[in-house]
Amino acid sequence: MNDQFVPLIPRGAKTIAPHGPAVQPFQPLHPAGAPASMPSAAHPAAAAPEVTLKRDGDRVTHISVRCSCGEVVELACVY
Repeated sequence: MNDQFVPLIPRGAKTIAPHGPAVQPFQPLHPAGAPASMPSAAHPAAAAPEVTLKRDGDRVTHISVRCSCGEVVELACVY
């Protein structure tokens, strides 16, 4: 293990106290068996999704995901 690694759970911890709201069970956006909406003629899929990593040396600081519809989701990595 890397000397700089800091675990989220301390060694020897038996339980984790809940933080924030209670976790809700997964709810799918579309009912089982129902097809997801397809791109319309006005918004055709232009390209495949694209994932870009932003780095600071060897560390990944951000992950950027560009959907085929053009939407961009950026994730900040916290170490």
